[in-house]
Amino acid sequence: TSEVRNLSQCITVGQRVEFAVVTKYGNSDQCFSGGSQVSIDLKSSTGDITAVQPTDNDDGSYMASFIAEHVGEAKLSVSINGQPLKGSPYSIVVGRNYPAIDKPSKIANSSGSMSGLEGIAFNKDGMWAVADWCNHCVYLFDDQDELVRRIGYNGSSDGQFS
Repeated sequence: TSEVRNLSQCITVGQRVEFAVVTKYGNSDQCFSGGSQVSIDLKSSTGDITAVQPTDNDDGSYMASFIAEHVGEAKLSVSINGQPLKGSPYSIVVGRNYPAIDKPSKIANSSGSMSGLEGIAFNKDGMWAVADWCNHCVYLFDDQDELVRRIGYNGSSDGQFS
């Protein structure tokens, strides 16, 4: 079965993503000649569909790249000679560059003080959270980087972290 290689399932909006499509014979041996009709479409979270043009390497593999323009869940559909690849469409979460990593002052300005960022997570809608281990809390931001709320304080009661 043909396959997609090196496709990340979590990517950053605005950055180029490169991957390969490798054609195989029915017995799973790689084809070593080009000429297959490879079709790739990227459907964004807004419903926009972008055709991705692969480059035939003439060895049974095809290189392709795209730049996701919208935050959210995208779907990448790949077919060879009109037949969808197994697992296609592939789900991809498109996130943003988060100011908590590049500009910690955003959290400090929004919340008072920041002592130790430990991790960051985001959802498909662009909201993101960052843990502050020194202040024993998690900060939740919306898709416009505005602080929505602080969760937790130092302690061992409900709603507190130690």
